[in-house]
Amino acid sequence: MVLGMIKIYSITKVIGVLTMGLIECDTDQAAARLVIIDRTTMLALTNRMTDGKSIIKKLVPITYTNTNNIMVGILDDSGTYNATFVDGVKAQLVDANVVDMT
Repeated sequence: MVLGMIKIYSITKVIGVLTMGLIECDTDQAAARLVIIDRTTMLALTNRMTDGKSIIKKLVPITYTNTNNIMVGILDDSGTYNATFVDGVKAQLVDANVVDMT
């Protein structure tokens, strides 16, 4: 009996356009946390550490591209600085298959 080696290949082919919204935030170096909130429901779309990055990108559902129902805020966890929020943000329309998330 001969045992062969089994190879499994994972091939992903993207067909078409995956339209989503993109929020791109230029954060302060002193900010420790980024918060993105749906202002109508107060649902946090993201609440994450900035990890010292200056530009942070977040994909959001397409419904946020035609309304300005997003609040974006930065804050520090130590409480040294005031939190800064921007209200009425509208996500930009992008193809999620090709958008650069770095």
